[in-house]
This record gives sequence, structure tokens and C-alpha cells, in this order.
Amino acid sequence: MSSWPSARVREFAERETFKLLVPRVRDDRPANVNDDFVSTDGGQLAVRCYPAAGRIAFVVIHGLLHTQDDIRASAQRLAASGWPVVTYDLRGHGNSTAELTTSGMVNQHIVDLGCVMDKLGELIPTARRAIPVGQSFSAWTVLAYAGGPGREKVAGVVCDSGPAPSAPEHIGWLVASSARGSNDDELRESFAEVLELATCHAASALRQEAAWPPGPLRSGVPGLFLSGSRDRVIPASAVAQVADTVPGSRHIIFDKATHCRLFSAAPERYLTLLSTMAKEADSNA
Repeated sequence: MSSWPSARVREFAERETFKLLVPRVRDDRPANVNDDFVSTDGGQLAVRCYPAAGRIAFVVIHGLLHTQDDIRASAQRLAASGWPVVTYDLRGHGNSTAELTTSGMVNQHIVDLGCVMDKLGELIPTARRAIPVGQSFSAWTVLAYAGGPGREKVAGVVCDSGPAPSAPEHIGWLVASSARGSNDDELRESFAEVLELATCHAASALRQEAAWPPGPLRSGVPGLFLSGSRDRVIPASAVAQVADTVPGSRHIIFDKATHCRLFSAAPERYLTLLSTMAKEADSNA
């Protein structure tokens, strides 16, 4: 009888986990599509601003292996609705020059969001506070950042298509979903084993992380969790486990939507939910 799991399954889990932890993805779009750069530890973040008259801004962060170009459509619609938006390329992604390393990965992202939030008044002069929106893995970033001390500029938190109950498990789900979508029968049939192995690899790499689990949100700061009913990368059931730990938060499931495709599945509903949060934050200011 062959060993469980097979050597090939173990190799796949380890290799794909490492690729997610240290992606170093680069975007071929010309640099002039970015409005600005914000300095952070070890380099700069490529930032794009969508100005509007609202006093509540959205800081929208894409997930691993994507760039801010992937969230352009929702940013444009939010700005057209009167809410200013800031997006940026994660370190190691797009046109950002700051490198991403395995050690301290989650904390690096929190520091980066803090640098952007500190520059909010310069990037969007009309904005007084902001609602960070994190897609997929970046949902951990916005939750952990908002749960930290001295976050008076945070008016709310939106988690789009994530996170899983822990940062390592989130990586595990991402890797396992790759196995499930592959053309390899052995990998597809080994979904549970890949999930367990990748989660263990990620836990080992991220064992020094102080960012997870995140601290509680400050009183009066609402949390909104959004999931797709057809999300096979980070299932709604996994997100629900996190949402249940955030008092007063809401978890809303978009019918027939897949991972990070909530806006494209139901743009008006997506915009209404975010705009309502911004209006309530503005009225409570």
C-alpha cells in the first residue's frame, strides 16, 4: 500500500504554498497608470486614487497574485457614487517596489496599510476617515489593522471573499482549491490532504506572526463580511467562522458568486452595501 499522502501530493502542497507566500508578481502595465507612490518598509507601494467629494473613503486591497487593476471597476463605481477610493498594489505585486518575504508576511501587509492610511489626507483631501476593504487574503490585513490600537481613522471594515479562520488555513484553502481545479486525478482526489499539508506549511512559515487572530474591532466600528455561494477557494462556511468572532458584524452571501467576483455578480447590491456603510459612518462622525 502506498504511503498517505503520496510524495507527489506533498511536493505539490509545499511548492504551491511557497509560491503564494512569496509571489513576487509583476504587472506589465506602464508605470504612469499609477497616481502616486507611498513609502513603506523596504520600498514603495504603487497607489491609485479615485477622488470624490465624500468624507468617507474606501481603501480597497486586492488579494494574493492579483493587482489593483483587478479592482478598478468597483473603485470607479464607488467614486462615481460619491465615495473616494484609494487602491494599491500589494508589496511584491504590480508596480510596488517593496518586496514580500515569508518572514513577517502578514505583519508586513498591516504596516503597508498603515502607511497608506497615514497618507489618507494627502491622497484624498476630502476624506476624514476610511473603510478598508480587503479581498481574499487581504481580509486578514484589514481585520488585523482595524483591531489594533489608535485606529481612529477606521470607519468600518469590509472583508470580501475571506478570510479563513487563520492565516495559515487561508493559504491552505488557496492551495487546495488549485489542486481541486487541476487536471490531475490524484491531486483532485487528495483535496483534504493538500489542505492539511498546505496549512501546516503555511503555519510553519508564519509561526512568528502576531497579526492573527486579529483583535476585536473598536466599539462603533462595523464589520461586513461578504462571501459568494459558489466560492470554492474560501467557502462561505469558512468565512462565517471568522464573522462569528466579530461582535455586531454581518455576513452576507452573494448567490451564485465565486471567489473575488462579488461585484461582477451583483454590482448594484455590492455598491449599496458599501455605500450604506459609508453613509452611516459619515452621519455618526
